[in-house]
Amino acid sequence: MSHPHSGWRAAVLAAAVGVFLLQAILLLGAPFDDPYIFARYAANLRAHGDLLWNPGEPRIEGISSWAWLLVYVVGGVWFPDPVVFARVVGVVLGLVLIALFTRHLSRREGSPWPVIAAAGFLALSPDLAYVAGSGMDHALWALVSWLFLVSLGRAPRPGIGHGIAAGTAILLRPEGFLLFVPLTAALLVEDPKPQPAGRRHALQVLGAGLVLLAVLLLVRYVAFGAWLPNAAASKHVGGALSVRIVEGVLYAGYTAALYLAIPAALWAVSGWRGVETSSVERRTAVVCASFVAALLLFIVVAGGDDVFAFGHSRLLTPTFAPAAYLLFAALRRAPAGEHEPVRALGLLLLVLLVRAPGAKEVLQAATEATNLSSRSQILSHWKRGMQPAPLTPLSAYLRQQTPPGEAIAVPWAGLVPFQTGLPVIDMLGLNDATIRNNPPAGRGLWARPFTEYLLARRPYFICDNYVLDRPLEDIQKLSDAELRGLGAPQPEQRRFLHDPRVAQLYALDSNAPGPGTCLRRLDAAPPAP
Repeated sequence: MSHPHSGWRAAVLAAAVGVFLLQAILLLGAPFDDPYIFARYAANLRAHGDLLWNPGEPRIEGISSWAWLLVYVVGGVWFPDPVVFARVVGVVLGLVLIALFTRHLSRREGSPWPVIAAAGFLALSPDLAYVAGSGMDHALWALVSWLFLVSLGRAPRPGIGHGIAAGTAILLRPEGFLLFVPLTAALLVEDPKPQPAGRRHALQVLGAGLVLLAVLLLVRYVAFGAWLPNAAASKHVGGALSVRIVEGVLYAGYTAALYLAIPAALWAVSGWRGVETSSVERRTAVVCASFVAALLLFIVVAGGDDVFAFGHSRLLTPTFAPAAYLLFAALRRAPAGEHEPVRALGLLLLVLLVRAPGAKEVLQAATEATNLSSRSQILSHWKRGMQPAPLTPLSAYLRQQTPPGEAIAVPWAGLVPFQTGLPVIDMLGLNDATIRNNPPAGRGLWARPFTEYLLARRPYFICDNYVLDRPLEDIQKLSDAELRGLGAPQPEQRRFLHDPRVAQLYALDSNAPGPGTCLRRLDAAPPAP
């Protein structure tokens, strides 16, 4: 006998996909800088056959995903701005994630309300559409990790293929090794006290993945002289562990406390009083819970992320689908009855209430909205995401004024380096091994000293975010508080500006357009009129 709601599956799928796509369209024009790091590496890879930030310098792994780099390599063949292609691919991957998730849940017999709640929970999850359309790699990581968890849930006994998949996951993201956690959980859930044959099988599965992981790490070390990608090491290595944990808790807590805690708590509570479900659902829920917990712990220990560039949930993107599955599992285990629609719709209402303030901020940031922006300007801003980024005034100026063979130094290692094509010193160390290897004064961006390195390299231009309104000789007399007021909040910025050698070698270039201020080397030719 067919279920009275048997026609609901297509409607739920269409609604979930539509909700996600609407968000992605509205947010597609967000001004992202980091994707152009991928674009520059991809261009140099095509032109020089090696992973280079600056041609002629040693190779460096400033990217966070080898798999995602291929998207930019392909996109650079077809598009003058490969970020446009990457944005489209990211949105498509997000749509695939939503569709596969909803279809996977819809195949289960029973009431539609758990599926409706879980699909809505995922489609409305914080910043998923924003990240998918950013041109970064997190949509791919979220989709692959979900497929891996589903595969583990369906398999009564994980095989060698699962171990190999876990071992190669660092090609997706530096934290890809975390897939070993749900793999181990899947091995234990069906055989908590394995016999010798079971232990041998578990060792074979885990061993195959760990050996492959070790090989890939060794290849990275041989090729780049480092165990971690340069960008990851620059941001997450250094500083006191206690400080990293506090910052990581604050970062993860913003999303976890408001969003991930809802399905986790419901699933944990329902396990004590719930209705029995299938072994596939139990295994899938266990591996999902283990992956969410492992990624949360990793984020806390790593100290979170830079919230100014991508908000509070970029690193948490892969947890949204497994967390939504935990919600589905919790509702499935709850006693059926007339209160099912109330539970499902109440949870979706709670999600909307939780997300509303953050969603408004994300939309404003993505559309660069101000109090003077009209509704049509906000709703049509997504069209910019489908067009090549226009040449910025600063990029045009630096490209025109910098002599051949000279380098520039900037803290924005994205659009400006991509558009100028000049040799660029990344002052944050994301794409510079020398700065990355400097002993950090703390954790995160701006923590690594660059003053001595810049003065030794003597780039033609040094540009930064501060806005200086007087000669460097006078700037050096200002206090730290006064320099912070001019837009130099970081200690290393102020150390650089206070160094007397800077005024001996450089002067303000008042002709350089913003953002910020550019210093031009004194032995350089004067600016063209």
